[in-house]
Amino acid sequence: MDDAAKKRSSVVLVFKLDRAFRSVKHMADTVHAWVIVGVTFMSLTEQFDTSTALGRLLFNLLASLAEFELELIRERVKAGMDRARRQGIKIGRPKVTDRRGFDRRFGDILERLHDEKISRRQAAKELGIGYATLNRLLDSGYLADGPR
Repeated sequence: MDDAAKKRSSVVLVFKLDRAFRSVKHMADTVHAWVIVGVTFMSLTEQFDTSTALGRLLFNLLASLAEFELELIRERVKAGMDRARRQGIKIGRPKVTDRRGFDRRFGDILERLHDEKISRRQAAKELGIGYATLNRLLDSGYLADGPR
């Protein structure tokens, strides 16, 4: 976008229109700004370009359809996630503490950390978790009172 605004390119080519803009307004504002500086917008999949009147018409129609399609997908995904939650299915990434054998491995690591045999970075690497995740677990007192 910056290169087009600074006239470093004369054409902006995207694979598919719905990947280029968040909304029809965003598209219209961006393409209008490009037209002012003499930049043409083209889509490889939809086979149009904004250098012609027909291309601009198709562009606006397809942009409206793409926004409509994205909104339908959002609604379907949201409805599917709501249904899954009502059925008791957990949505999102599983917790590292839910991994099989994690409590035992974490307990072993805690002992070695307490005895200063390994560093926190080494502990995180051995557990297969991020350094910040290990710090959060340690700060929360996870397993401090025994397995949960």
